[in-house]
Amino acid sequence: MRDAFYASPQFPRLTDGQVLRKTIAEGVRRGKFGYASKNPDGSYQTVAVDETTFGEGDVEFSEQVMLLPSETGRALKEGRRPGGVGGEEETGEEVVEEEEGKERGGGVIVVPPGDRVSSISWRGKVPARQWMQFYTKVLSRFATQEKLRLEVDFEVSPPEGISKDKVDETKASLQELGLNDNVSTEG
Repeated sequence: MRDAFYASPQFPRLTDGQVLRKTIAEGVRRGKFGYASKNPDGSYQTVAVDETTFGEGDVEFSEQVMLLPSETGRALKEGRRPGGVGGEEETGEEVVEEEEGKERGGGVIVVPPGDRVSSISWRGKVPARQWMQFYTKVLSRFATQEKLRLEVDFEVSPPEGISKDKVDETKASLQELGLNDNVSTEG
């Protein structure tokens, strides 16, 4: 979630990273959602929901931690399997993510092994007015993947030219994002 706030232009820019920790802790305390960490085998190590002592110091940002719908969190915390047949929850079973599935909002999406590819790539031009849509509709589903690589090549050459102030602002914005600020200029 933290990465999405910093990666997506559709979310407000966070000036203080602690705000997200405070918000998550408050949501867990009030039972708005659950907070869980997973073991490498897919089982849940820790599940917190409706816990009045849960604080921002308990919030960790990592691939092993996730937010869950409150009912899913409560079921897991009580040792029940969430979303059993007919909406009833099964008891006495350890909840383990299915081998070929991915957890999404408390449910499991099963992807048969034959329906997988090892990578996906695309090269093309995206009109400037469609950048946000391109991110939202194409890239957002991969935004949290460590192996997502995105290369940007842009060139702007208006007939009236570009002021040195705009060039400096562009460099400053690139630096603010932690990116290389080596821009090429002509003329």
